[in-house]
Amino acid sequence: MRKLTLIIFMVLLCCLIGSLPEASAKIKFLELYQGLPNYDKNPPFVNRDLIQNLKLEEDLLKVKPSENRCNAGSVLVSKAPLYAGDKSGKDWRVDLSTNICDKNELSNIKTLIGKLAPSLVLDNMTAWITNLDGDRESDLIVGYIDISNGEVKYPYFSTMPRSQT
Repeated sequence: MRKLTLIIFMVLLCCLIGSLPEASAKIKFLELYQGLPNYDKNPPFVNRDLIQNLKLEEDLLKVKPSENRCNAGSVLVSKAPLYAGDKSGKDWRVDLSTNICDKNELSNIKTLIGKLAPSLVLDNMTAWITNLDGDRESDLIVGYIDISNGEVKYPYFSTMPRSQT
């Protein structure tokens, strides 16, 4: 009885599949690093000027980081419409956050970072001050959203290194 039920089910399934309209969807593989700079071969921090580094260290000592997260602006990923048929009228933006809540202090720190990494766009950057290694000295974390100029615009994997081929 089980074999008969299974055969009937398979025949019905074949008939149903045969009568379904043909699907037109295609699988598309995203190349998330297409159009991004290769930061492994060309790192953005190229300025090794001692005076610029000391100025950044000096200014970091003056900043009192907040325990709260503050808004550090946003980065435009793509303008609307985001896809065919999109009627929202909303651009795709990625919000940046920081613990340097004084906008003037954040702007100053970003400007100093920009002097050390002149190829980075300051509007795509944020900074965090924290103590990473427990030595009671402030450490700087630079956050950066790099939007590819390729067909696929996806900011979340953008700053990860490319695999070496």
